[in-house]
Amino acid sequence: MIVIKKYGFYLISFLIFIFILTSVYFMKENCIQFILKRYADVVELFFNNRHIYITGIGYVDANHTYTIGRNCLGNNFVSLLFIFNCFAFLKNFNGLKKLLWIFLCLVFSIIIGFIVNCMRLISSIPFAQSIKFNLIHATIGVAIYLFTIVLVYGILKKRFERREYV
Repeated sequence: MIVIKKYGFYLISFLIFIFILTSVYFMKENCIQFILKRYADVVELFFNNRHIYITGIGYVDANHTYTIGRNCLGNNFVSLLFIFNCFAFLKNFNGLKKLLWIFLCLVFSIIIGFIVNCMRLISSIPFAQSIKFNLIHATIGVAIYLFTIVLVYGILKKRFERREYV
């Protein structure tokens, strides 16, 4: 019983992590289309490109130079950001405040994940016609994701060092 009380919130966090990580594989096509549309809309604002949705592929720009597909949902990044922040700072809370922290981590991981994935897409699209596009896109992603995780951790760590939470 003590083990469940002590580690139960970590278990809840881990189960949510697994759900986020694997949810993209179980989503129906219309859900994928709905989420990807938000990314396509942001890209259209920056590049004035029109996109067409192709079932099973994603949003393809009018010139067929790039695709905003299922892999662009960012569920890997969102899940890592979520679990990292949950596990790193959950110890600062007691009781039901731990559950609130898990919920806040989930919400902010989704919001930050959307913003960061938009930045990744926007910074990669100028290289879409490059022969090394996949390498460039992956490198930009790793750099942006790593920078964001370190930045968020640094901000939260400073915040938690200044205040005592109960």
